[in-house]
Amino acid sequence: MAEAAEFYFRSDFAVDEKAARKHLTAAIKEPVEALLAKLESSPELDEKSLEEMFKEIITARRIKLGALAQAVRVSLTGRAVSPGIYEVLKLVGKEEALKRIRRALSKYKDARA
Repeated sequence: MAEAAEFYFRSDFAVDEKAARKHLTAAIKEPVEALLAKLESSPELDEKSLEEMFKEIITARRIKLGALAQAVRVSLTGRAVSPGIYEVLKLVGKEEALKRIRRALSKYKDARA
């Protein structure tokens, strides 16, 4: 149980390599970058604004919510399973979320689709 909650308290958590290979793909990199830009310009992270950000991105890019949410989940927690993505974003906090998403983006910057 404590290991599953590690990401709430530490930013240097281990990343599940299987989850990273599956969800941090070249195909999802640009939508994650778009979300990062929206998060950077957002004054606060509340569930309604987060849901709107995700919906804008998935609608514009014609991707499934799960694809974006899973990539962000792995970026924030290192795992493919966590509480709801909006809740995780709020609890981790804006600055820490930005830092973790940037770190994840650097890991698959040169990935092939």
